[in-house]
Amino acid sequence: AIVLCVAVIALFADILISSKKAYDSLSVTFQSDVIEYGEAFDFDQIVKEYNGELQIGEIPDTSEVGESGLSFVLSTYNRYGMKVSRKYSHTLNVTDTKPPLIEFKEEEVKVYKGNDYDLKENISRVYDVIDGEIGDYELSFDGDMDEAGSYEVKVKACDINGLCSEASY
Repeated sequence: AIVLCVAVIALFADILISSKKAYDSLSVTFQSDVIEYGEAFDFDQIVKEYNGELQIGEIPDTSEVGESGLSFVLSTYNRYGMKVSRKYSHTLNVTDTKPPLIEFKEEEVKVYKGNDYDLKENISRVYDVIDGEIGDYELSFDGDMDEAGSYEVKVKACDINGLCSEASY
């Protein structure tokens, strides 16, 4: 009976040691803590490498700028075929790095002295790739339509996260 107890204790200790080694082998290396606003989550862009079988839990919400959570579980088996798992939680920073796009119909517009011209006519599109069309943008003109000359029209647009871009024709 004592021999059996010692054998059971030795087996239990070996299972624990094997499970600890399996647990310690589960690792992850992150290559980035930043994810682009509005883009689909791609685990491979955030994680450089990992050991174990991956099960993703919570994925980051990229619809808002700021911190967002990522959780996942890595699993493997000890030498007795028992599953060993390790939970990970990681905070990612969702950032908007893509400014609005401003497109013109023409690079240059000729307007004859005295003619009326709406500066918005040459604007083809002002939009953000995630937020969509931007209807509220600024126009500035450094000239006088009643005077001959070359003048610049500037357009400034900002997205909902405050990222701005400028273009001119």
